[in-house]
Amino acid sequence: MHIYWVKPNLKKFEIVMPPCSAETIRRIIELVQGKEYYLSIFDPSEGDRTYHVYTSNAKADMYSGVIRDGLYENFEFHAIEIGD
Repeated sequence: MHIYWVKPNLKKFEIVMPPCSAETIRRIIELVQGKEYYLSIFDPSEGDRTYHVYTSNAKADMYSGVIRDGLYENFEFHAIEIGD
């Protein structure tokens, strides 16, 4: 566990993906789950910002394969800022 970054007032981002395939979800999870990385976002109050973040887990619920051709909905993951 990365205790060194547990500090108050760190930002937590919730990234929610549009409906996507199992392969896309697998690739995203492979890139972020359990890893530290840099996340660039546009914040209307602060402009373009880049944060050093960590993602611990992800989840997905499946659309009906008949109605949505097997796409997953509600795939989301959290990126938690690491205090450098």
